[in-house]
Amino acid sequence: LTGLPERLGDLTGLVELNLERCRELTGLPERLGDLTMLTKLILKSCSGLMELPERLGDLTGLKELNFEGCRKLELNLQGCGKLTGLLERLGHLGGLEKLKGGLHTGLTGLPEWLWNLTGLKELNLQGCVKLSGLPERLGDLTGLKEL
Repeated sequence: LTGLPERLGDLTGLVELNLERCRELTGLPERLGDLTMLTKLILKSCSGLMELPERLGDLTGLKELNFEGCRKLELNLQGCGKLTGLLERLGHLGGLEKLKGGLHTGLTGLPEWLWNLTGLKELNLQGCVKLSGLPERLGDLTGLKEL
């Protein structure tokens, strides 16, 4: 699978989208943001995935976002200034309970938008070798069960 059609956004009743190991997938359609019923988006091991749609922040019902093993995407999320706005929009996903991926290797501090994820129950910081400590604000994530 190398891409998804824009009309994917017409599947407004879709609650789970599992694209795990779609290694040739390089991007997702902007209309993904129309999937307002989506609660789970699994992109694990989509090693060719280079970017997430800007409208990802519109998925306010999203409970789980997993992009572990999306090496190209993780590098872009850490090193590319143009994606800063996208990352801040992830902070609008207040119902997000599980966030896996994107917070790895080059991370020296936790991003400000993370504190907006008040429903977060699971945060994976595995591989954050440059993270020297955890901030006091970690206590703001009162629903956190796994760290």
